[in-house]
Amino acid sequence: MWSSGLGAPLAADLPYVVAMLRPHCWLALTEDDGRGYALLRCRPRD
Repeated sequence: MWSSGLGAPLAADLPYVVAMLRPHCWLALTEDDGRGYALLRCRPRD
């Protein structure tokens, strides 16, 4: 089960959310103890 760093489940909304956050934010998929996580990474806007 994938979950976001914010604790909200990732669902069919994911592509929309990713497109909305680009190019300042992106998802970094990681694996910890065999469980998958998507961590939201952002850089400051100029």
